[in-house]
Amino acid sequence: MRKKALLFLLALSLLAGCTTRAYETNMELGRNELKKQHYLEASEAFDKAYQDNDSAEAKDLRNMSAAMSKAMTAYETSDYPTALTLLDKVIKYKTSESEGKDVHKQAKELKKEVSKAIKESEEMTLKLEEGKVLLSQKQYKEAHSLFREVTESNQPSTSKLKSEAKKLIDKTVQSEDQTGNTSETEKPEETDKQSETKETNESTELTKEEGKELVAEFIKMNDSPNLTIQFDREDEKGNYIFQVYEIVIDNAETKEGHTATWGWYSVNPKTKEVEDLM
Repeated sequence: MRKKALLFLLALSLLAGCTTRAYETNMELGRNELKKQHYLEASEAFDKAYQDNDSAEAKDLRNMSAAMSKAMTAYETSDYPTALTLLDKVIKYKTSESEGKDVHKQAKELKKEVSKAIKESEEMTLKLEEGKVLLSQKQYKEAHSLFREVTESNQPSTSKLKSEAKKLIDKTVQSEDQTGNTSETEKPEETDKQSETKETNESTELTKEEGKELVAEFIKMNDSPNLTIQFDREDEKGNYIFQVYEIVIDNAETKEGHTATWGWYSVNPKTKEVEDLM
């Protein structure tokens, strides 16, 4: 009887020794995979270690590795909301292990990349929509410039936006060509009266300086002496575009400051009509 008991204790001791070795082996494997940032393989190794010994260390590292693995997948597929949720989960884990602290650091760095990708995606969406508005207004050059910016984005999340922008660039070029290539023979012949009227209108078109004065009257510039009116460009319709801005002094001693746009205005040089573009 005593001999059987001794054999039983010996078997338990051998089993415990094997379990301990398996636990340590899997923990070491998991740590090595973490160093390589192979989060899926690390989580699998830590899970095996946890099955052998349900220690808090194995459990925490398993859960952190698994969350990081899923976060990486979400980031690579542009599922940024899911990536942020998982990364926040990793960052909130409390761990005293050096490996756990390394994962914390990696999660914070990846979160910055995700936030950057979200911001750029939002900016490119706004540029695309602004370009569409300009295209509808036949401001082809400005629209083309915005669409080009979208196609030059390096973020994977903007792939659909880039594809749409490329199609819109083709549409912009076609529209611009059609507008610029209207055959002279297709234009109706001008009567003497129409020609005379045209010459009269051209001779009475506003100069840019006169357009500037109209903007000053329109905004009642005398009430705001700090404002400055500056000619910017002519749009596709030949209207004068003016920027109105004021200089804001940031440092009274050095007189350093910055400009703040107050408004944008369009002046039709033929009709003398002023339009607020904002």
